[in-house]
Amino acid sequence: MKRFPRIASCVLCLALMCGIAGLPAAAAVFSDAEGHWAQQALADAADNGLLRGADGKLMPNGLLTRSELAAIMARAVQATATADLSQVSDVPAGAWYASDMAKAVQMEILQGSGGMLRPTDPITRQETFTVLARALALTGGDADTLSRFADSSAVADWARSSMTALVDAGLVVGGDAGLRPQDTITRAEFVTVMQRAIDCYIAAKDGAVITEVSGTNVMLTGQDLHLKDVVIVGDLYIGDGVNAGTVTLENVTVKGRLVVRGGSALSLKGTSSVSGDTVLLSAGPAVNVASGSSLGLVVVNSNSATLSGSGTVKAVTANGDNCAVSIPGTVVTAASGATGTTAGTIAVSGGSTVTVPKGSTSTGGSGGSDGGTTVPAIQLYTYNEVDSQFKNTGAQGTVKQFLAFLADPAYGTDNDSAISALTLSNSTTFVNKDFTLEPSIFPSLRNVSASYMTADRTRLYLAYKTGGMDCVNMSTGAVIKSYTAEELSAGAPLLLVYDESAKFVYLVTEDGVTKIKAS
Repeated sequence: MKRFPRIASCVLCLALMCGIAGLPAAAAVFSDAEGHWAQQALADAADNGLLRGADGKLMPNGLLTRSELAAIMARAVQATATADLSQVSDVPAGAWYASDMAKAVQMEILQGSGGMLRPTDPITRQETFTVLARALALTGGDADTLSRFADSSAVADWARSSMTALVDAGLVVGGDAGLRPQDTITRAEFVTVMQRAIDCYIAAKDGAVITEVSGTNVMLTGQDLHLKDVVIVGDLYIGDGVNAGTVTLENVTVKGRLVVRGGSALSLKGTSSVSGDTVLLSAGPAVNVASGSSLGLVVVNSNSATLSGSGTVKAVTANGDNCAVSIPGTVVTAASGATGTTAGTIAVSGGSTVTVPKGSTSTGGSGGSDGGTTVPAIQLYTYNEVDSQFKNTGAQGTVKQFLAFLADPAYGTDNDSAISALTLSNSTTFVNKDFTLEPSIFPSLRNVSASYMTADRTRLYLAYKTGGMDCVNMSTGAVIKSYTAEELSAGAPLLLVYDESAKFVYLVTEDGVTKIKAS
């Protein structure tokens, strides 16, 4: 009988190189897969241990049950942790699927109702794709994606996001018959979708160094693994089977997403990079991004995650609690309801965004204090943080007073709780209603939005419309210090306020307030 080597070649080359745990000594032969329309997907699923037939048959046309789906997903990620099913009435402890159902519940991909998981029930297509989307951390997508299918209205509201994500990712293609969301799905149909999602499984021995990878979307499992000098064309999944082990990516390019389901620590070294999103699902992951390596958006869906290092991380969205980010320049957003988020030394309240200051090396503490600890050269505050943390005296109080002026509805702002740049767009000098604040503006200087000259007339600070700022020596005209827009992580400048006693400059922008140690 003809064999199907495409996925097998991926794991076999790695077996020769570093050793593979848990693979069958020889591929099994299944009589009912030969000549089947999905024979390649069936063979690949069997070769990778996702499908286990009986009596020489895979039963490709049999309806996929909820327990079979749980088993396939648990095997794919090499899950080991199990949930307590003592309150579930329809999963007998001795059933072949009991462990797999417990793993799927622990993975938070399978849900029941009324104390039942219905393990032997055939599963519908929309239920199947929802489970798969959860496992692969696929979300979002174009809201109009499903509208091109005639039966899109049959998709349940709870399944629309998952269905959309899988269609946008090219995993579900529909066809002349449409999406058929409420129909059941066969084993052959599901493994075909699964093959599109992951076409290379690497179950490496502990401590393996992996330098060769085939396939587009890769699932990696094993303890303390080192992936080196490879390019992943699609997505890279760190499976649950890594458990509490570590994964090191050295000179690894991931052109798709990086989804971390397992592992206690992830290190990026050399020139490693991820073009798509990085999604953290494992418990308490510690991510270190070394100089020369980079990540784009990191979505943290677990608690107690830490991100550190001297590399580059564009942005972090913390959906879990106690997320600590200390990589300078990273824009950190805490989801509404998330607690304990920090951006360097600055606390990030739920629903707000803070950029980790340049020079930040700590992952704890909160901003807003001038004493007791070494203050970073640049600190950023949201308007809410200014309102709650800034004192009512000195330059900090002046900044707070100015923001209150901008929010005063008497000056034409549309919302009395918002900061509006519109008030400032065509003015050169502004005062608050008590005439105690008069910002210094040089409208005659091209591209200058705001300025401040120190009391001793030795320094002139110029903030530009492009977002940067210069400190100029008034005696020589030389630029003492330049700050780029990226360094300040600030929006369009509105005002500069100088604290003569503490020697700090406060740059008020459309997005927040940047506190800068004077040059």
